[in-house]
Amino acid sequence: MISLEKAIELAKSIEDDYLRSEALTNIASELAKTGRFEEAVETARNITYDDFRSQALRSIASEIFKVGKRERAEKLLEEAIKVAKNIEENYSRSMALKKVASELVKVGEREKAVKLFEEAIKAARNIEDEDGISMTLSEIASELAKAGMFKEAVKVAKIVGKNYRYSAFKSIGSELFKAGEHKKAKKFFEEAIKATKGIKRVHSRSVALREIASELVKAGMFKEALKVAKSIKDEEITERLRAMENIALELFKAGEHKKAEKIFKEIVDSTKRIKDYYSRRYALASIAISFAEFFVASGRLKEITQIALSVEDVYLRSEALRAIALGLTKVRRFEEAISVAKSIRDMAVSSEALRDVASELAKVSEGEMAGKTFEEAIEAAKNIEYDRNRSKVLGSIAFELFKMGECEKAGEIFEEALETAKGISDVSSRSAALKDIAFDIARVTIHYSKGYG
Repeated sequence: MISLEKAIELAKSIEDDYLRSEALTNIASELAKTGRFEEAVETARNITYDDFRSQALRSIASEIFKVGKRERAEKLLEEAIKVAKNIEENYSRSMALKKVASELVKVGEREKAVKLFEEAIKAARNIEDEDGISMTLSEIASELAKAGMFKEAVKVAKIVGKNYRYSAFKSIGSELFKAGEHKKAKKFFEEAIKATKGIKRVHSRSVALREIASELVKAGMFKEALKVAKSIKDEEITERLRAMENIALELFKAGEHKKAEKIFKEIVDSTKRIKDYYSRRYALASIAISFAEFFVASGRLKEITQIALSVEDVYLRSEALRAIALGLTKVRRFEEAISVAKSIRDMAVSSEALRDVASELAKVSEGEMAGKTFEEAIEAAKNIEYDRNRSKVLGSIAFELFKMGECEKAGEIFEEALETAKGISDVSSRSAALKDIAFDIARVTIHYSKGYG
C-alpha cells in the first residue's frame, strides 16, 4: 500500500538517527507546502536531531506566514529558536540560529533577528578550528545579505578569516546586485577578488576565483568574469575551464554568439592539451554536459555528441550522453532521445535517461510511447549492479509513474525498490536508500493523490 502513513512509518523505521531525522524533516516540509500544517508539526516534533527539528519547524512557520497566520508562525519560530539553542555542536547551532533569524526578518521581527544573528556569531566564534570559524562567519554574512541587512553583513565579512573572506564579499555583492545596487555590488565583487590573494592553497584560491566568476556572470558582467576566470593558474586548468564554460554558455543564451564561440573554441582546445588523463576526461565530460541542451537546440547535435563520445571514462561519458538525451526531449526529438539513452553503458544512468524521456513524453500526452519507455527504464534499472543505486532509480521511476496516474504499476515498483533497499547489508547505505524511498512516497501521496492502496 502506498500512502503518506506508510512513508512516515518507513521514515521512522530508519536505523541511522541522522538520516531518519533528515527523512522526517523532508516530509514535514512537503506537508507544510500543501497547507497540512498540523500534520507537518506533528511530524517535526518526532524528529530526534535538534538541528533538523529546528529546520523543520522553521520551514513550517515560513509556509504558515505565507497564508497570513502570523501569530501561529511566530510561535513556531519561538519553538525553533528553543530547539536551536539546545544544539551542542557550535557549527550546527550557529547555522540553525542564523536560519531562524533570517525567517524572523521575513515576518518583520528585525530586532529579535539581530539578537539571534549575534548569538549565531558567538557560536561560530566558539568553533575549535580557524577555518571552521571563518566558513561559518562567511555563511552568516551571506544570510545577513540575503535578509537585506547589508551593514551587518559587511561588519561580519570583515572579521572572516583569509580563506573564506572572498565568499562573504561575493555574497554581499550578489545580493546588492539583486537589490538594484549595481555600483555597490561591483565594489564588493572587487573586494572578493582582492580577498582571494590571501588564500595560500592554489586549489582553494582557484575554486574561489571560479565562484566569483560565476556570480559576475549572473550579474551580466561577462568581461569582468572572463578576466577573473583567466587569472586561474594553469596548474588548476579544470577550474579555469569550468568558469569559462559558464561564461560561454550564458553568452550564447544572451545572443552574443561571436564572443561565445571564441571562448568555446578556447575551452575545447585547452581541454585537448591537458596531459593528466583524469583531468582531461572530466573536462571533456563537463563540456558535453554543460552545452548539451543548447547545442542540440541550435542544430549542433553531431558536434556535442562527438565531444561526449570522446570521454574515455564510462560513467562520465554516460552522464554526457544522458544530458544529450534530455536535450533532445526538450525539442521533442523523442525517438532520437530514446536511442541515445539506450546506448548508454552505465545501467543506472541509462535507466535515469529513459525515465526522463518517458516523463517528458507523458507531459505532452504521448501516453503509449511514455509507457513503453518507462518499461525500458524499469528493465534497465533491474540490471543495475549495486543495490543502493538500483533501489534509488526504481524509486524515482515509481515516483514518475505515480505522477502520470499509473498508481498500480507505481505501487509495484515502489515495493520492488523497498525490497531491494531492505536487503542492503550496510546500515548507512540501507538507511540512505530507505530515506529516498520514504520521501518519494511522501511526495507523490502529498502532491498527486490522497493516497493509493
